[in-house]
Parts: sequence; structure tokens; C-alpha cells
Amino acid sequence: HTPGSDTPSSLCSPPSRRRGNRQLGAGTLRLRAGLFCVFPYLDVRSLLRAAEVCSDWRFVARHPAVWTRLRLENARVSAEFLTTLSQWCTQTQSVVLNNLKPRSKRVNETREDYHKNTRGSVEPGVEALLRSAGGSLLHLSVSQCPHILTDRTLWLASCYSRNLKTLTYRSSSDPIGHEVLWALGAGCRNISSLQVAPAHPCQQPTRFGNRCLQTIGRCWPHLRSLGVGGASCGTQGLAALGEQRKDAFPRLIW
Repeated sequence: HTPGSDTPSSLCSPPSRRRGNRQLGAGTLRLRAGLFCVFPYLDVRSLLRAAEVCSDWRFVARHPAVWTRLRLENARVSAEFLTTLSQWCTQTQSVVLNNLKPRSKRVNETREDYHKNTRGSVEPGVEALLRSAGGSLLHLSVSQCPHILTDRTLWLASCYSRNLKTLTYRSSSDPIGHEVLWALGAGCRNISSLQVAPAHPCQQPTRFGNRCLQTIGRCWPHLRSLGVGGASCGTQGLAALGEQRKDAFPRLIW
């Protein structure tokens, strides 16, 4: 179910203790059908609030057909929060995680300990999301989530999201390396748009380089759009990328 499409046929929830086996009335079914036309356009916070109104709103707000697109931006999130969302994301086709922030620094916590304790801290929740969505996920974007999400997120995508078509990963702290690119190439062969240029300023400027370009050329010879860059990328890598092409060179964003 996507915005503008027909409402799901399963408008009836399992019989509750209060209603027993009595069928839902026509008014309730009409209400739920109307909510299914509106709720897919709401953001995550609005959906969570809508679920608190009544049982009918909760049924629709937590139905997987409403969670086909998940977008989280400019917020502090935890792995537990994402794990909770994952139970409704079995039909999710698009996930966008942009500028997510870790928990606040504790009073007696040094900066070094803070970065160590929060590094990759959200990845268990992202893994739950990817596992729940499975083959339904077609579009994944992870941008500007330093420390809390590393390129291990893409390794997880290679395990659970075999039907990915577009992938964006921009990080200033953990740019993608050729090992993860190999894993992606083995698990996600249908990617047609790949945007993996490191964010600036990059804390590991040499991690993404010519070797990564060579790996991209070998793994996805039919890319239509490619975004790369970095201090370690040069003409040698671009030449190797072009040699692997079986058709026209992809639209390149440098």
C-alpha cells in the first residue's frame, strides 16, 4: 500500500476480548478505510501520536501498509526506538536516516568515552529495521549520522536488503571502504543508483579511494547513477571503473 493506492483489504483486526467474535460495523470499516487514505502521508511523530487516540486509530497507525516509507531526520534516536518501529515495517520500501544524533553526553563522561560508547550505538535498531523490511526495501539513504552509524550499516543491508535499487551513504566519520563494497556487491546486485562520496570534512580521507572505484566497477557494471569523491580518488580509479563498464558510463556525480 502506498499513498494514493487502494486501501488494504484487511481492515478488520483480530477479535478482541471486549468485542469477542462480533464483526466490526460498517461505520468502523469506513473510518479505518478513510484513515488508511490519510495516515501514509504523516511523519513518524504524528503516527505515534495518532496511535494514542483510540483503538481504531491505533490499528491503522500501526499497520505495515502505513509504514511503506520511513523518514527520520534531525532527531535523537536510540536502538530501542528503531527496534520498536521495526515491528510495523514489514512492508517498508524506503528508509531515509538523515542527521540523526546520539544521546546527550553524561556529566562524568569524557569526550573520548562518549564517542566510544555511542559509536555504532544505533546499528542494532537499524538491523532490526532492515531485517523486518527484508526484500521489500528498495531505497536506503543514510546521511550525516556520524559515529552512531558506521559503514557496518551497509554490510547489514547486504545481508537483509537483497532487492535494493538505490543506495545513498554519506559519512564524515566512517566513509565506506572496499570490504563493505564487496559485501554489497555480493548481496545487492540490483543497485542502479549508488551515492557513496564521503561527507566533507572527512575524518578518514584516505579510506575511499581508487580501490573502491575498482570494486564498484566490478560489482555493478550496469549502474545508471554514481556519486563518488574524496582525496584518494584519481584518474587511475576512474579509468579502472570505465574498463569494467559493459554499456555507457553512468551519470557521474563527483
